[in-house]
Order: sequence, then structure tokens, then C-alpha cells
Amino acid sequence: MEFEIKGSVLGAALQRIKVALADKTPLSAYKGARFDIEGSQMLLSTFSPTIDTEVLFTVAAKGSGTFGVNLKLLVNVVEAFPSGDIRFTVAGPSVLVKSGRSSCKMNLHSDVENFPRRGLAAKTYEPLDMHRFLEAVNKVSFCVDREADNYKSTVAINKDHMVATDGMRLSIIPNHAFAAAGPILLKAATAEKILKIYNDLPADSGVALEEGCLHIGCAGIYTATRLVALPYPKYQSVLPSGACAKCQVGRKGLNESLRRALLMEGEQVQFSFGGSSVSLSSIGSDGVAEDTIDASGDAKGEVLLNAAFVQKALSKMTSERVTFEYRGGEAPVVLTDGDHVNVFLPFRRGV
Repeated sequence: MEFEIKGSVLGAALQRIKVALADKTPLSAYKGARFDIEGSQMLLSTFSPTIDTEVLFTVAAKGSGTFGVNLKLLVNVVEAFPSGDIRFTVAGPSVLVKSGRSSCKMNLHSDVENFPRRGLAAKTYEPLDMHRFLEAVNKVSFCVDREADNYKSTVAINKDHMVATDGMRLSIIPNHAFAAAGPILLKAATAEKILKIYNDLPADSGVALEEGCLHIGCAGIYTATRLVALPYPKYQSVLPSGACAKCQVGRKGLNESLRRALLMEGEQVQFSFGGSSVSLSSIGSDGVAEDTIDASGDAKGEVLLNAAFVQKALSKMTSERVTFEYRGGEAPVVLTDGDHVNVFLPFRRGV
């Protein structure tokens, strides 16, 4: 069996799907890439405990068949080869990969050949706005606990919202990307892999939800992501409600003020809302740092917040001005720029 493919086309696809490779696994099959050749069609597949990928190519082939190779080695070979067409020739227990005067003989991986062909390209997909999907996941996934083994390490998606929380903060944004057919829970680390696989691809994409998997197809790249089998978080009960006072400030000015207030070591920053201004202060073992910026609104009072949490939320916002919703005491504080809502639990005084 022999086929030829443009090195730039194969290399671009490999750069995307290699992020799905399992970071730590003893199974060699999860470290491989499988080629299925039939006529002029080539299907490149990878498998992992969380994401399977399939990429379709048109190639010039002689013969049909299936073989597997080490994915990491394949990526390195394609990256190292000169630009131009790459020819694969399968013979016996190895495949000869050649481009120009460069060549590499790779041992075949028989384990990866045993995985079933998922046929992701043939599934029925509903419309997905890829740009909005990636943007929303990126905006909320910063506030998860990646070490947790429960909903605190997940990004939750339903037909209305995309949500993430680690129990101390919550980030929520409307789901304008697709009509979710049911509740979806993704590990945050898995969601980050999806971001890398589909970054900068066309917005017009497809999504399907079935058999405990989220299927996505875009520009010939298809993924099957396994969902987390945990109860869906009751995030609505965490969102503050009722009357509140508000404080509007410039996003960039607030970020700079936080940076100055954090000149003292420590994570706690006191926000003192004063109507036309807001003062930030932190106390460290070596002194006190204070800063004041202009503001507007009717919020008046003091609250201790985790400065790193606020900074991270600000880094995901794009509006010129942001709004604090303040309900006094130790009630949760909201920071929003409209659609994107972030909720923080204040520190208790004296703790």
C-alpha cells in the first residue's frame, strides 16, 4: 500500500489533533495514529481516554488498508521534513515515509488498528457557531479547580448558559453557540484541548450530542469528546438575587489599580466603594499598599476579595467599563460587563 499527501496539509492537521494525545497513559494505543486508506480517501484517527479525533483527506493512493504509527514520532517526522509531498509506503512491519531525499522508516503500531472506526463524518450535526463556542468556553473555564474530581473541575453547558465554578467563584455566560440538546459536563482540561484543536477555524461548524459524547465537526476535523458522568451543578441557586448597589469602573483602570494594590504580598484586597470612587488596599508584613480610582454608582461599603480571582475575570472581559454588584456584608459580589457574569465569595473578616 502506498499513498502521497502534501506535507503542509498533513502537518497542519497533526498540529491540531496532537493536543488530544493522552498526557499520561500506559496504553500504547493511546499514543498512536491510525491511517485508513480506501480509494482516494484517507482517514487519520487518534484515540485517548477523553477525546477521539478523525480527519479526512484526499490522497493519491495505490491500494487500500489500515495501519498505525506512533503519533508523536509522526509529528516530529513531518515537522522535520522539507516542504513538499510526503510519500508513505507500507511494507511488512514498517512504513517508509519519504519526502525528497529525506526518509524515515517507522515501526507499525498494531494496537491502534483494533479500535473501531467511529465514522464521525457521517453523523448528523446541528449548527454550531465555533467562534462563539470557543469564546464562551475560554471566558468561563479560568475558574475551575483542575485537581478536583467533581463538578468543580468541569465546564457545564446547557441550552441557556455555559458555566464554571470552583466553589469560591463562578463564571457564567449565555450560550449563543448552539442549541444544546441536554446538559453537558466537560472536564476543563478537555475543554482546553477542544479550544486548541479548533482555534481559528471557520465559524460554521456542527455539533451532536449522543451516547455520552459531544461530537464536533469543523473544516474536516471531527472530535468525539467523552462527557463527565456527574450531577449537573445547580448554579442558579448560587447567583445572587434581589436589590443591590452598583459601582461602575473602567476595566483597564481597575486592572492597573489591582496591580498597584498587590505590591504587598498576599491575596486579599479590600475594596472600599465610595460612590464616586473605589479604593483598593492590601496589607502585607512589610507595609500597606493603597490605590484609588474614579467610579460611578451608589455602592458604599467594604469587602475583602481575592485579587487574583478578580484579575483573571477582568482578563476575560472586553467592555471598556465593568460593574460591581454589592449587597453588603459577606454576600457574594458580582463583577459583570453585561452578558459575562462573575460571582466571588468574599473573605470573612478576621479569618
